[in-house]
Amino acid sequence: MPEHCPPRTSLQAFAAGTLADSDSRQVEDHLATCLDCAHDLDTITREQLAALGPVQLAAAPGKPSSALAHLMETALGGFDSSSRLGAEAAVLAAFDPPERPDAIGSFAGYEILEIAGSGGMGVVLKAHDPTLHRDVALKVLSPNRAWNDADAARFLNEARTIASLQHDHVVAIFSAGREKGLPYLVMPFHAEGTLEGQLRQTPKLGADDVARIGLQLARALEATHARGVLHRDIKPSNVLLEGGLDRVRLADFGLAEPVCADEAGRTKTIAGTPHYMSPEQARGAAIDARSDLFGLGALLHHLVTGRTIYEGASTDEVLQAAARGQPAPARQGNPEIPAALASIIDRLLAPHPQERFACASEVVAAFAQWIERKGRFRRRARRAFAAGLAAAVLCGAVIVALDQSGRTAIINSLLCRCTGDGYHVRGRFGTHARLAGAVAASDAGDLIEARFSGEQLTDGFLIDKPVTLRAAAGFTPTLVATNNGQPLISSKAPLAVEGFTLIRRTDRINASPLVYVESGTLHLLNCRLLRAPPSGMGVLLRGARRLASGNDLRPYRPLIALSPGVHAYLRNSLVLGNAATGVGLRGGEAETIRIEAENCLWVIHRGFAWNRQQSGTVELRVARSVFATSTLFDLESVAQGGLAAHWEDCVFDRSQGTLLGLARYDRAARPPRLDWRETNVIYAGQGAYLLDRRGRELNSETEWNAFMNLTTNQHRLTERGVFQEARVRSSQRLSAGDVDLAGLREGTGWSVGYAPGFVGEGEAYANFRRSPGYRDWEEQRRETFRRWRESAEAGRRTRQ
Repeated sequence: MPEHCPPRTSLQAFAAGTLADSDSRQVEDHLATCLDCAHDLDTITREQLAALGPVQLAAAPGKPSSALAHLMETALGGFDSSSRLGAEAAVLAAFDPPERPDAIGSFAGYEILEIAGSGGMGVVLKAHDPTLHRDVALKVLSPNRAWNDADAARFLNEARTIASLQHDHVVAIFSAGREKGLPYLVMPFHAEGTLEGQLRQTPKLGADDVARIGLQLARALEATHARGVLHRDIKPSNVLLEGGLDRVRLADFGLAEPVCADEAGRTKTIAGTPHYMSPEQARGAAIDARSDLFGLGALLHHLVTGRTIYEGASTDEVLQAAARGQPAPARQGNPEIPAALASIIDRLLAPHPQERFACASEVVAAFAQWIERKGRFRRRARRAFAAGLAAAVLCGAVIVALDQSGRTAIINSLLCRCTGDGYHVRGRFGTHARLAGAVAASDAGDLIEARFSGEQLTDGFLIDKPVTLRAAAGFTPTLVATNNGQPLISSKAPLAVEGFTLIRRTDRINASPLVYVESGTLHLLNCRLLRAPPSGMGVLLRGARRLASGNDLRPYRPLIALSPGVHAYLRNSLVLGNAATGVGLRGGEAETIRIEAENCLWVIHRGFAWNRQQSGTVELRVARSVFATSTLFDLESVAQGGLAAHWEDCVFDRSQGTLLGLARYDRAARPPRLDWRETNVIYAGQGAYLLDRRGRELNSETEWNAFMNLTTNQHRLTERGVFQEARVRSSQRLSAGDVDLAGLREGTGWSVGYAPGFVGEGEAYANFRRSPGYRDWEEQRRETFRRWRESAEAGRRTRQ
């Protein structure tokens, strides 16, 4: 660890919540720029949780059990139970054994799928309701607070407050109760996350998004204040996203209190988040509804400027700044925002309550008026554009005559440039701003071209017809997933993706795939698939082994998920991810998953993983590809199925890792129907060959050859790694040319035919489009689509 990094003891104290406020702020700032320390912190917290093991509670309501007391006093190893780690661990201890294989426990009749978040008051869990077959969010009060009558009463009062509101922009509540002495609330699960998570991806939002969010939250406060309730804690983490930024809901009424008519009855305590507090709230003075309006202004100021209105090295400094109440004007932080919008925000942030809007209804009217005025301007602009477009269409007839396709490719490309839209469907007039819109407007077999470069935030969407998504010549489109709980692209039909970059920015190991193919085929050509931390630092060249060593058996979710019967073709692509699996395979009854990969670069924790297989087979053929993985293939169970993996002209960099992971087997019980073949394969770096379920490694080449029925002439060994000379490089900059195969050839005398000039998007994609190999690829894709259409048509005739 570099000298300027904090010591490990400071990271441990930070995880436990025992570090001083000023020191915590310094550690937070450092973690934002240091991937080493961020990974070290993740290891500290996750290892402590994993070490706890199952602890069952049998607590009577209102009293902690001896198991829970033992958990807090000893199992946490001195961690404070009020910290994030302690709260998560203590709630985990209250779970019953799960009934679903993908659940981590059962609580109050709900199957717990994951920990969605935690804080000072409790833990939020993603759970499944087995009765109504829907996902819900369980908010469970921390055990150390559950035994405090005041905290428990306030927690249940939050449920009553939310239940009394019933508003479109206030979080709903399904039920509340107490299980094993722990109060809990049941609410809808919002997979899109919170506004705080959105700000980590996009620090500043556009004026339209800010105005829409401001209008919806003002309506929520209008309803809240009408019921006589002050929220007192307006901040991004308490705003839930529903359908991206188009719809939001106000949440977390844990600090809410009634509005009192007399001055003496109003709150005198300081409660809330200092970065969003009104001056009177920070001073502990009397507050009313206008204090909530100040919090709304502070939140909107953050959205347009990318920074909070108060800064300070510690909580006390921020609180003192809040008490002074002198935030900078919104346009000083962002001169590009419209003056009318800035005026609304600045009035909300007036230091004195009487200078602000008198009530939330006035804020609603102000935002509605601004949005309507801007809408009238846009309608006039569209009419003017339509008139000009009509004249342009007359000239377009000449262009169509010159169009080699005889259809609309040239016109649509010009329209994309004029309108700023990014997609068009070949053969159909018109353009689309979003890929989901272009897919909806297409027919089976259509080609959708992307004509933009750079990043575009994209909600998950479903494709139920054969389509091809292709980057137009000269463009490098990047789709950034906005919903970690939903696949970016789900497909129930043949899908081809060419020249795209697909990114999911998250630290979570259980994030959904980028591409999920339920049926049909997948053709992935010259794409970059990437899972990286929100900080944007990405995966370093050794990143596939930075979080854990080869004996790490955590269930890292795949970037590509394939269901039974799917046939996937991957070529010239980069598959990159920290704490991720490249391709995840799902078993099915007597069905075969086929994967053909050629000339690809894999820098990822696990290359392939086959989980919970009951029957069926997997056929894997990989040629001229390079793998830098912690585990090349994770084979959980093939008790009734079979795996046939054929590797030709490949490089396996097993530095600190292993080739085969057997999560449910050991070396004494070799999985049945395991066919592993190699032709001209190089084992680079030093690591293990096999890791069984007991954590035992197989390090002998002789034993490995005997286990797999291999001969020594099928592969060569070298101690040199594929990234021997390039030690620090982010995944955003990683290219196929960074692989040092020249050094490997010197050590083994073998060449694997890997062609870096064809790997990746942009120029590499253009190179491959000009090669004879692309014609073969296109013919294969068309034939696959044709067979699927014939099969679908035959199925329809049979049903009729």
